[in-house]
Amino acid sequence: MLSYVQSGFLIGVALMISMVTVMVLNRIWPIPKRKLINEVTGWQLGILGTTYGVILGFMLYTVWNDFRMAEINTNLESASLVTVSRIGAGLPSQQREAFHALGLKYAEVAIHDEWPAMQVQQDSHASQIVLGEMWKLLAEVEGRRWWEQQC
Repeated sequence: MLSYVQSGFLIGVALMISMVTVMVLNRIWPIPKRKLINEVTGWQLGILGTTYGVILGFMLYTVWNDFRMAEINTNLESASLVTVSRIGAGLPSQQREAFHALGLKYAEVAIHDEWPAMQVQQDSHASQIVLGEMWKLLAEVEGRRWWEQQC
C-alpha cells in the first residue's frame, strides 16, 4: 500500500503527463480540424462516461459496505470479549484471574499485532494462540469439576 506522499506524487505525475499530452495533441492536431470528429464521437464519450460513473458508484458502494462490515465485526469482537470476561467471573478465583489476564492479553494482541498486520494485508494468528490458551484454561476447570463430581 502506498503512503499518502507516494499516492500524491503519483497523481501529480499523472496530471502532468495528461497536460503535456493535451498540449502536444493541440499542437499536432488543432481544435478546428477535430471539430467534425468531436461531433460524431461526443455521444459515444457520453455513454462511456455514464458507464464509468455507474462502475465507480458500484465500487464506492462495495468499499463503503466493506468498511461498515469491518466496523461491525470490530464491535462484535469487542462485545464478545466483554461477554467472555463476564462469564469468566464465575470461575474459581485463581482461574478467574488467569482468565481475566488472558482476556487482556487477547485485546492487546488484537490491537498491537493483528490490526497493524491487517493494515499491510498480512495474516496474524496471535489471537488464535491466546484463544487456545483460554479454551485450555476452561477445559481444565470443567475437567476438575467433572472429576470432583465423580469422586
